Amino acid sequence: MLAAIGAIITSIVNGVVGPLFGFLGKKTDTQLEGFKTASGVDVQAYQAFLAYRVEAERARVAANGWWGPRVVFMLIAVPVGLHVAAVFIDTTFTFGTGHYGSMGIPKLPDEYLNTEHLVLQFLFGSAIAGQMTSAIGSWIGRPK
Repeated sequence: MLAAIGAIITSIVNGVVGPLFGFLGKKTDTQLEGFKTASGVDVQAYQAFLAYRVEAERARVAANGWWGPRVVFMLIAVPVGLHVAAVFIDTTFTFGTGHYGSMGIPKLPDEYLNTEHLVLQFLFGSAIAGQMTSAIGSWIGRPK
């Protein structure tokens, strides 16, 4: 009798639990396949993003390799910056002479002084704005 009850319980368990475990196993297999597909899509998207970044960096290096801005900077900005710094130092410190302007560095005439100020404003403004636009551009272009 005990064997008959054991056989009935075994057949019920095999009839109910077996198909249930089979269903859950197939559901897990389906989820695993979906994960594999999604992972493959992510890898492809990252590879495309990486190729874009490589090309963008290549273009940036090519643009920075041009000598034009460097020549303009050396011919205009360096002398203007040096002159303004020399006038600033000369009119700020006495250097033991008891009066300011002891080195005798004259300021430029008004028509050139305005140009000198414009160049300095452009240099400082572009340095600040360049960093801001670079930060904003990297923030906008970052991957989601």
